[in-house]
Amino acid sequence: DWFYTSIFLLVGTLDVVIMFVADYHGNVFFNFCGIHDFTSVTNISTTEYEFYKYINVPLLFWALEGGVVMCCVFFVLTRDIVRHIDFTQRLIIENYHDISTAKRRFLCLLNYTKEVAASLQLWFVVHSTVFFFLILFDMIDLLSGTTKIRHCHWYWVAQVSGSFLIAFKFAFPFFAASRVSRRFDNMLKEFNEHFDVEQHRNSESFLTFCKREKSGYTISGIRITFNLAMFSFLFSFLGILK
Repeated sequence: DWFYTSIFLLVGTLDVVIMFVADYHGNVFFNFCGIHDFTSVTNISTTEYEFYKYINVPLLFWALEGGVVMCCVFFVLTRDIVRHIDFTQRLIIENYHDISTAKRRFLCLLNYTKEVAASLQLWFVVHSTVFFFLILFDMIDLLSGTTKIRHCHWYWVAQVSGSFLIAFKFAFPFFAASRVSRRFDNMLKEFNEHFDVEQHRNSESFLTFCKREKSGYTISGIRITFNLAMFSFLFSFLGILK
């Protein structure tokens, strides 16, 4: 898990650095005039220059990097849920004695999943909403023809890296959460294939109980599935096309 997390963190950080450097030279997303090209601003003081250079610019960078870090933290937490699912599935299948014990173990897994999802719900909703509207406004701006395209390599580097960063931050949490829901579905399939009604007493009742319970990663009552994750990816991909 830490290997994949390190790769995602490295890719996201490199994208932030590339976008930041390109935007620093081209002023594509943020106005850096007065910092690196202070000759264009005649009334900027030394104090203001130092403040923007050593305070505003680092804060802006770490704000962009913080989103990448939180996405990776979210991935680690969802992977922990998947490990709990693997352990619970193995525990129930290998040590199935009675339906009450199996139900108790399954409910324990559901409660843990709900607790993790609830602790991250505010961040997930705010994070996804912000980047949803960023992509939406980006596309509206493109279709309206108000975007001024500059034939400059810094402009294109900033646009591509910035669009990829938005797509990464928007779609990545959906894929991480959908993996939890898909793993729950696979666990139920494993139960169906393993439990024989004739050999395992009350197994049919247990399977009905598992299907009745709403398992998976849910946010505000919405179950995050692979289809929803693919929609978020395709929607964010529109921003990359820009």
